Amino acid sequence: MSTQVAIQIPEEVKALCDTVVERWGYHIGYKATRIERSVVVQEMNDFCKAEAEAIKTRNAEISLKLGQYFQDGTDIREDVLALQEEIGKTQVIFDAKRKPFKERMKPHNSTMRELRESLKYLDDTVIPAQIRDYMGTEVKSVVIVSPLITKAIKALKASKSI
Repeated sequence: MSTQVAIQIPEEVKALCDTVVERWGYHIGYKATRIERSVVVQEMNDFCKAEAEAIKTRNAEISLKLGQYFQDGTDIREDVLALQEEIGKTQVIFDAKRKPFKERMKPHNSTMRELRESLKYLDDTVIPAQIRDYMGTEVKSVVIVSPLITKAIKALKASKSI
């Protein structure tokens, strides 16, 4: 007959575990929000592809004209001004087409900013303070990954390559 032994977990450890669980939730939420936002960004890039390419092409033409000027002193002012005017007109269209997408991204950007700030606060302030309070030591900077973690990462990479 087996007997179950009740283990008393110190309140400080419970608090640290709760904090780590909360931090992990923020991390997962950030990743999910970033993925949702990337869908909107891709839609915007696809929708505005022609204008972006036109601006890129005109800027490349200006660079070529500048190279020509430096090489042989050809007067390029009118050509460059005309290209800049075309870029300006295209940029207005480009910005107008992007505006609804940028509006759709605002909630994602706001959520991501709040989650990043929360993660930073937990990582820089709360978790080290809880560890210090429970363990009585400061968390030290580590620049060499432990062999256990290195081995686990290699195993994970190997399993994904199959």
